[in-house]
Amino acid sequence: MLLGANQVLLSRMDSGGVDADDAVVIDPIDFDEDVIIEASIVSPYMSVDDGTMIPGLIVWDSIVGQDASLEWFNIADSLVDNRTGVSGDPTRLNVGDNSQIEL
Repeated sequence: MLLGANQVLLSRMDSGGVDADDAVVIDPIDFDEDVIIEASIVSPYMSVDDGTMIPGLIVWDSIVGQDASLEWFNIADSLVDNRTGVSGDPTRLNVGDNSQIEL
């Protein structure tokens, strides 16, 4: 339900794109200013909060909270909450605040 609402809201707004030299970013998206994207593919309907690092991901249709760290995997249709670190090979997950997950 939350991801569906995110899609509707993003489809109605002008996201303005993201400046990322070595990443592919496809609108509509909503990224806060302090998001770091490196060597990633970010497809539509992504919302990402302040301080989040996205190195080496293929990610779409997800919401990522503040100060999260996602490393080297693919993710879709997922919720990753604040101050969460995820590494490994998940494809769909819901992770709460202050979690560390290695798969």
